[in-house]
Amino acid sequence: MDFSGAFVPTVISFLEFFPVSSSGHFHFFQYCHQKTSALPDEMLHFTHLVPLLILLVAFSFVWFRAIKDLPASVKSRAPVGHLKLLFFIGVSVIPLVILGGFLHFFRWELGSFGLHPLRAIGASFMLFGALFLCADRWSAERKKWQQVTLLDCILLGVIQLAALMPGASRLGLVMMGARLLQYDRKSSLILGLLTGVMVLLGSQVLHAPTCWDYYMSMPYQMWAFLALGSCVGMGCMFLLTKGHGFMALGLYRIILGALMLLLV
Repeated sequence: MDFSGAFVPTVISFLEFFPVSSSGHFHFFQYCHQKTSALPDEMLHFTHLVPLLILLVAFSFVWFRAIKDLPASVKSRAPVGHLKLLFFIGVSVIPLVILGGFLHFFRWELGSFGLHPLRAIGASFMLFGALFLCADRWSAERKKWQQVTLLDCILLGVIQLAALMPGASRLGLVMMGARLLQYDRKSSLILGLLTGVMVLLGSQVLHAPTCWDYYMSMPYQMWAFLALGSCVGMGCMFLLTKGHGFMALGLYRIILGALMLLLV
């Protein structure tokens, strides 16, 4: 394995922690590489697997506290503490998991409607980039992620359905929705990542039969590159939450989306 072969998956694993649609970037790379080398779809699922493992470790304190709250939940006959938090977050991903699974099993594709995939991705980049900018710029920061309510999670679940549109960015949609609900920037990121754990886990289970051999064929250097890209990406994104806004990310999405529309 050479560096050039690891470049695309490392970049995608880095972008997995940014609200810019890592899958949209992958399909953009596929379009750019179509005349030289093919990028298999299994590579995209592999670039999601390593960030999922990183997230499971990074949020281990949430899982342990939820287990600690299990006896109290059984005693009260209702989830409490972090177990209640995970229950609410689980509710938020149910609509996306159900509809996404339905579309997967029936092999629904945007291309079947005669729309060029890259054009759809470019339009989504621009539209949701602008919406993300507006939500972040004009929303107050009044709530923490630990204060999430069932109603908020239901609303986030509805918003996440738009992630089925190519290039929309599921993380970006959750962060946009959380900002509209007046969660601070760091909390909006954490809510996006926690919901991402459940969505990525479901996706890996869904694609495991077709991707397992590909995963096993990856050299340890590739796993290391993706782990490094994921850790750096997550660290950079948390640093951005300490700034004055996500304007650069929104503008990046709009500019790249316009470029995609020009290429088609």
